[in-house]
Amino acid sequence: MSEVNEKTAKLADFGLARYSLSQLTNQIEISQTFCGTVAYISPKQLLNIGYNPFAADCWAMGVTLFYMINNILPFGSSPGIKQIKQLKTGGSEYVSKLYNKTVINRISRDLRELIDHLLVYDEDKRWTITDVLKSKWLGNN
Repeated sequence: MSEVNEKTAKLADFGLARYSLSQLTNQIEISQTFCGTVAYISPKQLLNIGYNPFAADCWAMGVTLFYMINNILPFGSSPGIKQIKQLKTGGSEYVSKLYNKTVINRISRDLRELIDHLLVYDEDKRWTITDVLKSKWLGNN
């Protein structure tokens, strides 16, 4: 059993648990497995394109944080190609429009920055778990 720490939060979904690093090269293996709860899957998964599973997990973390503070899912329970295209062209400005109007002024800029960087269409530009751990919101900048 691990030591309890007041800064530790754990969230797990073992519906799809697998190795994502090549045992030969130690490089990330692009996943071709398309499953999961539609509201939480990344744009590439939604478009049925091979994806970086670590980047997809960071996307799901962004959706989860957004839901926790807004009490609504950012792209609805069944996002479609329309929402993904709007995200691709609108970027963080599009995400900003999705926040619950009663909540947006009560959450910190640091938390919004974190969520906005996790809900980035391009997985190469999306924050990684390392970026999350260094975020201002977690106080580790």
